[in-house]
Amino acid sequence: MAGLAALLSFDSDRATAPTLEALSESLRPRGYEEAIAAVGPAKLLVRAALPKIDERHDVAMIVDGIAEPSNLFARYATYGPAGLLTGEQPYALIVADAEGAVLARNLDGPPLYYTRVRGAVLVASEPSALIEAGAPVAPNEEIVARFLDTGACDEVPATFFRGIRRVLPGQVVEVNGHTDGWAIRAHPAAFEFTFVRDLGEPAPGLADYLLWAMAKASGGEVDVLFCALGGSDRSGHLPRLADRVAVRYGVGLRFPFRELGGLDDAARAELQALAERTLPSASVRAASSPHSAEPHLGEILHGLRTEVATALLYPRHGEPDRASLSRLANLAAARRPELDRIWRHYLLERWLATVTPGKPNVPMARPAERRLDVAGQSWQRQAIRAEPLAAGDRFPDIFAWYTMEFVNAADRPTHQALRRQWLLVVAGKAVAVAQGEARAIWRIEPGRLARALVRLAGGRTRHPDPWSMRVAIQRAGRWRMCLAALSAFFKNLLWYQKIAGMAAMSVSPPREHACPPAHLAVVGPPQRPDQAANQVLGAVRRAVLEEIFDTLRGCAIVSTGGEGVRCLGWAGQGSMPVDVLERLCADNPLGQADERTPLMIAFSARTPARKPSQTGPHRAGKQAARRG
Repeated sequence: MAGLAALLSFDSDRATAPTLEALSESLRPRGYEEAIAAVGPAKLLVRAALPKIDERHDVAMIVDGIAEPSNLFARYATYGPAGLLTGEQPYALIVADAEGAVLARNLDGPPLYYTRVRGAVLVASEPSALIEAGAPVAPNEEIVARFLDTGACDEVPATFFRGIRRVLPGQVVEVNGHTDGWAIRAHPAAFEFTFVRDLGEPAPGLADYLLWAMAKASGGEVDVLFCALGGSDRSGHLPRLADRVAVRYGVGLRFPFRELGGLDDAARAELQALAERTLPSASVRAASSPHSAEPHLGEILHGLRTEVATALLYPRHGEPDRASLSRLANLAAARRPELDRIWRHYLLERWLATVTPGKPNVPMARPAERRLDVAGQSWQRQAIRAEPLAAGDRFPDIFAWYTMEFVNAADRPTHQALRRQWLLVVAGKAVAVAQGEARAIWRIEPGRLARALVRLAGGRTRHPDPWSMRVAIQRAGRWRMCLAALSAFFKNLLWYQKIAGMAAMSVSPPREHACPPAHLAVVGPPQRPDQAANQVLGAVRRAVLEEIFDTLRGCAIVSTGGEGVRCLGWAGQGSMPVDVLERLCADNPLGQADERTPLMIAFSARTPARKPSQTGPHRAGKQAARRG
């Protein structure tokens, strides 16, 4: 098989040539010849016996597997990234254009892996190539634990290496570049949008999807498929399924057991006996039960927990399905009707995504004027865009690296301002996520008390859902939270905040447009925030010049939101400048949605030079000289 690789960078990777050389050398066993092409911010590399890079109108493509590039180029131009998945042959590819790159694996095509490193995105056919090119080597504790417990591996995007992810079979991953970072969007792989788009309306069972997928894969080779579906009452949608499949893939679907509905009991019994003598036992069981021929639905939903939780928690139709969300915490104990409801709700949301426009993702307004006057001093603020943090990340080194990049790229006036006085402000939620304080909602079992307090408070508090209320109870105690909820019941939200206390108010509930994983997790306060701030300060000391560090007043860890600014931790010269920090963060410059700006640098703004007065002494002297 060929070796594919790509490097995407907006001049943030100063070692482009060595990085490409490392990628190429690591992929040498896949082919002694190489080909390289540059398109927009991407550089594509392929290793093979006869390497080839196809190019059409400023779009380049490298493929590993059996595929027709001209057909893929046409589908990409017509349907976008989703058009790169087609046909019966497995393959992997990388497409690059002026906007970035698209990674895709059709069916069970050759593997593709990607990671972020030094402000760039690296892609390769093997994780070892990414490591040789500079990706850090650190084990993914969650995947390791899952492997030890169940032996499962390679079924999810996460790999054994922290920070390295894989493209799943049948998945498309978009990498779009911006001047301040990269946005990576991985489309769900286990369920295809084309299924609900082809049918036009949802279908109730997993067997319907499997039958559609079988017909799609066998199109052109099979004329008719006979199916055991139709033996239950839930079969009214089957004619629609057969009609759509026949039109799109040329395969006829027949449901013999559905056609038995008009026969009398004697004829039906005779045909049943005939089927038992001639058909495989699996087909007979499938005819009597609509579920026996399907894979275990609980296992399917377990692999789709992130997508299912998103659909149930932020639905396009109706209210969040909290009862079904609670079942995600223990799918093995859920009954079949409960699993069916979760599946149907997921299908409904996927269908709505194809026929209705999405909810606007409008981040909280950012301040138009960055300059602020605080306590008689003028401050300039700069929010720094960074990669999303994950549990176990070494956040002090990460924040120090972004601080160093800002200092090194700063213009001369900013350099001069940093030599006077500056502050480092870090979002408390980002620190908490790196410390492992983000708990996915399907890992939290709320309990009766948490549900009762949410109903009593009416969903108007900092903890509007049972998951965040459960964590708040663990942090602050049940009696304290009971009194706080009673205050909220009487519309006194101020007393709710006071009674709940800092420990509970620092618990952040999931929000739809929050930076992952916070959109599906409850995030607690950072552990030992003063120590965390001191760690960041120590890492910055090692990263920047001494004369720049000497003017750093300190590092603050803050939390901002609807309840105001809370200063959680401080390390630096003197005591924490609470008034200054509250004023600098009052309009939430760190962002409340998915801005991914967990770091802010505030420095003394340069006072603009005063223009000489037109009637001042200097001009008056010149006029007097002319008159003389």
